[in-house]
Amino acid sequence: MAGVFMLPWGILADIIDFAEFRYRERRETIAFALMLVLLKGGGAAALATVGWTLAALGYVPGTAQSPEVVLGMKGLAFGVPVLGAVVAIGVLLCLDIGHARHARVRWVNGERQRRSIRCLEKHQGLSEFHSSP
Repeated sequence: MAGVFMLPWGILADIIDFAEFRYRERRETIAFALMLVLLKGGGAAALATVGWTLAALGYVPGTAQSPEVVLGMKGLAFGVPVLGAVVAIGVLLCLDIGHARHARVRWVNGERQRRSIRCLEKHQGLSEFHSSP
């Protein structure tokens, strides 16, 4: 189960690499802040939806539940997550991202950074501030 919670953070790092490739600028702070806001908002929306759905099903705390309520609770506990996983898998399958493409994007980003550093060193005399590997 822990892998499910770690997956978005791993994907976020890849998204930052691809955004740098496309826009030639790293924006980690914006990406991580947006991710946290979305997680907080999503959690609040999920809790509200569960509460409203339980109320609509006729759930009454502290009492024996009717078969309809139990079935609805099973749907919330199992059906909704499975549906979400199927949608997420479908979206990921539509994306044209693989290990080879990601490696190429990282290589291009690294080359751009090295080229920028060389240009700065050449034109501004900053070689004493940066040690090349």
